Amino acid sequence: MRVCYIVSDDLWAGAEVMAWNLARTLHASGRVDVQVIALNPGRLSRLLREEGVPVWVVPEETLSFGALLVKVRRILKDTAPDIVHAHRYKENILAFLACGLVRRPRLVSTQHGMPETSLKESGILKRCVSRINMLLLTHGFHRYVCVSDDLRRAMARSFGLKDGKACVVYNGVTPSGGLAHRPAGNTLTIGSAGRFYPVKDFALMIDTAEAVGRLLPEVRFRLAGDGPLRDALQGRVQAAGLSDRFSFAGHVTDMPAFYRSIDIYLNTSVHEGIPMSILEAMAAGVPVVAPDVGGLGEIITHGRDGYLVPTRDPGDFARCLVPLCESGDLRGQVALRAEKTVQDRFSAEAMAEHYHQLYEGVLDRPGGDR
Repeated sequence: MRVCYIVSDDLWAGAEVMAWNLARTLHASGRVDVQVIALNPGRLSRLLREEGVPVWVVPEETLSFGALLVKVRRILKDTAPDIVHAHRYKENILAFLACGLVRRPRLVSTQHGMPETSLKESGILKRCVSRINMLLLTHGFHRYVCVSDDLRRAMARSFGLKDGKACVVYNGVTPSGGLAHRPAGNTLTIGSAGRFYPVKDFALMIDTAEAVGRLLPEVRFRLAGDGPLRDALQGRVQAAGLSDRFSFAGHVTDMPAFYRSIDIYLNTSVHEGIPMSILEAMAAGVPVVAPDVGGLGEIITHGRDGYLVPTRDPGDFARCLVPLCESGDLRGQVALRAEKTVQDRFSAEAMAEHYHQLYEGVLDRPGGDR
């Protein structure tokens, strides 16, 4: 079968990392003829080309939407994929319109998290785009994939999406077998990574650093990433008097090196699907502390392979972090179990196998019913 992925590639975030793992794993298996249409010349395109995956870059910044649609339609007509698999709203709309003008390959979409445009502070236009996207998923796509069961239920409640078209496929990463833990005697560091957007709530990480510092002032915090809230977050660190203990790493391309530089990974998001960063940290042998939101409870078993915090109180996060900071043995035990969880349930190979089965099922549907 031939599958064409449509991705933005304007940044390197969870959706891009997931698409990278899926595309390269299916390509390496030899069972799927993988091709990719990228709307920007980014890191994903470069990495996939290095793996031998055919990539067409259609630079959206230099094209009107109409011109973009024409170019994507031409690529799909020339390459004749059996399935077009889109990620995110814009890609969903583009895939639907382009495929309606060719020979109508089957349409699949992956939903990576609850729409940030459903938040009250979002503008009317963004909420309208969100609603259009949900209508397309319900009536225009053959299947849509949610990365967690919590996300599937939430989208059904919020948007009335049909359960018959929805399925759950967990994200997967390449198990690393665990990275070497940092030598004893180094300053203990708690780290996190992500886009500096409200949904990530890195302000809570800063407040947690303040709470931990009252008990363990020697612990350091390190945050990788960038975004529109950078100045506000840096100002919050300064106001809290944490400048000597809280550092900003900026945009990091070598995430394995980042995981090697920290002892504990902290997530503070308001909502998550199945975050790639948490899976990567667990695979790297870094214990995780995270809020009990979204699909995180489908990854982590509290007290066994990580810790889930039921509130957004910095003190409650500190109560999970401090014992890990104080005991290298505890960190090691949690890390080993976390690595095993990823190997057993969240590997790239398992994810690719589930998607391959989904593709086969979609192609077997009589008449291409949507």
